[in-house]
Amino acid sequence: MKRRKILVVLVALVVALVGAHGAAQQAQRAPDPILDADRLIMEEIEKNNEVMMNLEYLTDMIGPRVTGTKQMDRASRWTSEVFQKYGLVNPHLEPWTIANAWYRGTAFGRMVSPAEHSLWIVSAGWSPSTNGRMRGAVVHVNARRVEELDQYKGKLKGKIVITAEPSALPAPYEAPRSPVLSPYGPPAGPAAQQFGPAFQQFSRARDAFFKAEGVAVVLRDSVKEHGLVNMTGIGGRDYNIGAVPTAFITSEGYRLIWRFMQRGPVEVEIEIKNSFSEKPVEVYNTVA
Repeated sequence: MKRRKILVVLVALVVALVGAHGAAQQAQRAPDPILDADRLIMEEIEKNNEVMMNLEYLTDMIGPRVTGTKQMDRASRWTSEVFQKYGLVNPHLEPWTIANAWYRGTAFGRMVSPAEHSLWIVSAGWSPSTNGRMRGAVVHVNARRVEELDQYKGKLKGKIVITAEPSALPAPYEAPRSPVLSPYGPPAGPAAQQFGPAFQQFSRARDAFFKAEGVAVVLRDSVKEHGLVNMTGIGGRDYNIGAVPTAFITSEGYRLIWRFMQRGPVEVEIEIKNSFSEKPVEVYNTVA
């Protein structure tokens, strides 16, 4: 028993000495401005975090902030005020101009033949409106090069066009991955090169071809799970009016149409209502 007490005392003494040595080293260590800044940042995050409060104000109070809209203008000015409140240096708005502001209206879709099914669609940004409610056959335009479009000349007037097979989605048990860094599965069709300049050039030529041929609507797969839809714009970097009315459809709806097309003709009904500004619009980057 006495030996055990001695051992406990020795262990306590060693711990005390090590602790004292560590404290002495800490006291002798030169100030580290980066480490000190990190500590201040972490303390600020823990005690004064306003991220969720700001996010809720932007999304709930201001709402959707499409470039060129009044909501985006309000968000830019509000952000500048928040920067000033936080003490950032020289918060200001840097103006630039877009060719057209675009205002989202309504979008309606349903399959009418060979069976009736509701389709959840949303307009692509900067998409023009349809000429009322358009009803037409769905056509898969399977082209990867401009010359491959020739086979569709005279065959697309009034048609609803899709340009790719359904893309792969993860199985229910797979962990979700970033759709930006690692898209689900291997990209299908032209999506494999969608960020390259060659495909971008082809895409512009294809859109011009669709417009010249009188395509009624282009439907695009959202490539998302759980009935979510994409919100990508088709106006390009200059925010031009899109060539053809275009809508994103849920992956479930896209697959439904594709399955029916393997059995025979499919007819859908689409209506898209959007509007544009009458002249170029000044917008802002908020900088501090």
